[in-house]
Amino acid sequence: MEKIKKLLNLQNVLLLIGIMISFVLACVFSSVMIWLVFFSAVFGMLSSVFAANGKWIGFVCDIISYAIYIYICIRFLYYGELILSVLIIIFHIFSIFQWKSNEKDGIVVVNDLKRKEIYVSILTASALCVLYIIVLYFIGSEYPILNGIATIVYLLGNYFSYRRNISQFFCMILYEIAFIVLWLLSLNVDDVSGYIFLIGGLNEMICAIMGIYNWKKIKEKQKE
Repeated sequence: MEKIKKLLNLQNVLLLIGIMISFVLACVFSSVMIWLVFFSAVFGMLSSVFAANGKWIGFVCDIISYAIYIYICIRFLYYGELILSVLIIIFHIFSIFQWKSNEKDGIVVVNDLKRKEIYVSILTASALCVLYIIVLYFIGSEYPILNGIATIVYLLGNYFSYRRNISQFFCMILYEIAFIVLWLLSLNVDDVSGYIFLIGGLNEMICAIMGIYNWKKIKEKQKE
């Protein structure tokens, strides 16, 4: 009975719903590219669930997700997204070793950061964000402010994730909001891949919110 309750928790139910809706869309509008988008989104959703529960395997799922997404970026000439995806994969490789070597009962040990490190990280990210927005503006990128915020906040979240700190989830929530708005602004009615990515983004945002709650519980348990 206890195992069934664990399987039917909110995260797993939302994950299952997200996968099922995406699967139906992929089947109805079947093509090689749609299926690539489907698998990229599914592994992204899986990674969010594992991360919210402090499991290092989440990074492996996200690496697979971004490896598929890199091919999509090459296919559609999304060079900015391509560079970001490569950086994220590099971050994740280091994070796997960091989390794996700091485990307790199969769950990552939550790390408290000094306020100075958090402030310096946020200030550095803010400066980089302004610079990146300027670059995007001059190269003629669409929605430079939203794109700049989304990119830098996501990288900041990856840094906090590497440091095993709960702040990662606040960054991910902000990133997913920007990501969803960007997809809504550029959504094409006939582009099913956009709907699949939106479903994935909503699912990941909810997982990030639940990750804050889960990590607080993990932290309290580890202190005991």
